Amino acid sequence: KYESVLSFQVNGRITKRLVNLGDTVKAGDVLMTIDPKDVREQVRNAEAAVNAAASRAKLARDNASRYEALYEEGAVSAEEEAASAALSQASASLQTAQNQLSYTELTADHDGVVAALSGEVGQVATAGSPMATVIQDGQREVEIFVPESRLASIAPGTPVTVTFWALHNEEAAGTVRYISPMADPATKTYK
Repeated sequence: KYESVLSFQVNGRITKRLVNLGDTVKAGDVLMTIDPKDVREQVRNAEAAVNAAASRAKLARDNASRYEALYEEGAVSAEEEAASAALSQASASLQTAQNQLSYTELTADHDGVVAALSGEVGQVATAGSPMATVIQDGQREVEIFVPESRLASIAPGTPVTVTFWALHNEEAAGTVRYISPMADPATKTYK
């Protein structure tokens, strides 16, 4: 009944595909990875910016204590506030870069079975492009199309018995969950 179409949140070249169609996965399992080189550089740059901003903030605090008289007049406090703001901004940029690095791994969001894969090693993945579909273990859903003449006898919540003629008439109990408000244009039946 539930499936997730998973995609990377950053662009990059796929370096590993760790699953195949039909594989069972657990929540958090890595399905694919993209090359993290560029993102690691962004993290290093952000770390350097944080260190530089922290040094400027420390210098501003030191200056504020040395020039207490000027501080009372407001001349140094503005410098200290600006340095503190720059440190906060650099820290936020570092957090963003670290998040980007974690996005280089495509992970399963829940336990399930890999039902579709569209990414291969060497392919450049763009952020948001579907790479894998994981179908969650649990409830099953059967899609049935019925003619308009049968719509009056069913409604959402109606209990049904489904017979699978291709499986030697095996039966399963179920409940109608949804009826499409429009007929399929090709078959003129309702899902």
